[in-house]
Amino acid sequence: MLRYAENPNPVTQTAYDATDSANVALWTKQWREVAGETDAGIVAAYGKGAKVATVETALTVAVEAAAELSEWQAEKQDPPQPYEVKVRDGAPGLWIGDGFSVTDDIAGFEVGATLVCTGRTNRDRGGGATLYGER
Repeated sequence: MLRYAENPNPVTQTAYDATDSANVALWTKQWREVAGETDAGIVAAYGKGAKVATVETALTVAVEAAAELSEWQAEKQDPPQPYEVKVRDGAPGLWIGDGFSVTDDIAGFEVGATLVCTGRTNRDRGGGATLYGER
């Protein structure tokens, strides 16, 4: 579920002549919502205990929020994976936010893959460094 167009001060009262329920809902709810896909396997396994993942966005237009929902669903299905890489030379000049290439026999790294540096140590024992990255 994607929440958009936040109303920071929803009211509990509406005008006495308000007849359109859609307009009334805009004033009484904090968020407008776009529903995403439901995973039938999770619902079958957990029933009422299944939790709906909710993302809040600053978007205000329903069409844009619906388009963003598919991007969020794709990202949630394949979240960033953290990696820890030991380097012997201390990785001079490599800072948080920089990308670095890793080639290894780990699945997905055989031909090389780029990680984004999310943290690092400057001096490990023996003069190297540890780089923390996400793919």
